[in-house]
Amino acid sequence: MGYVKKSNRKDDINKEHIVAEFMLDVYRDNGFVPVKAKKELDIKGIDVILYKNNKQYLVDEKAAITALSGKLNTFCFELCKHGYNDSIGWFLDKTKLTTHYNVIYITSHVNDVSKPDKIESFLLDSAKLRSYIIPMLQKHNIHYDTLASFMDSMPVFHGKHYYYLNDGVKLCYSEYIHPEQPINVIVPKVILRNMADCVLYKEFTRR
Repeated sequence: MGYVKKSNRKDDINKEHIVAEFMLDVYRDNGFVPVKAKKELDIKGIDVILYKNNKQYLVDEKAAITALSGKLNTFCFELCKHGYNDSIGWFLDKTKLTTHYNVIYITSHVNDVSKPDKIESFLLDSAKLRSYIIPMLQKHNIHYDTLASFMDSMPVFHGKHYYYLNDGVKLCYSEYIHPEQPINVIVPKVILRNMADCVLYKEFTRR
């Protein structure tokens, strides 16, 4: 199969915790009252609970922690873990209590999540996003029970299989990332921005 990349979940979790601390300031600066979710809610897809204008948001934070140049123009949503017996990804998992995803773009000219220059994020209604993605898959006759075999049949390029849907949205099966071998749907940033309930932004000054 060629090149294989082992995921480093421990390192990813450490970076996510760092980003989560910065996000508390981002939320407050954008008029939200953030409350960190208890551990038992984390496995249900809730990292933080936000309050604003008498509305509650149960938020799953998703940060692009490996692309810090400020040039990332897409975001990935996990449909399936092919390497884990095709277990369902967080985007389609109906046991999650998530009402909103907060997709987070970090810019750091020193390529360090602990030293951001700016953070931009989109607060997305999870049901609204699924109602956009799932009919698109169905239109292409792609269903969850056949997703893995369908993507495996696509041509491979540098360890990835792609299938293009509509509006710049595409599927990506990363067979080289072990052990997960995730199948993601990749959505252009401009679509997410237009769909967002709220766009959050904060610049950081280094001392």
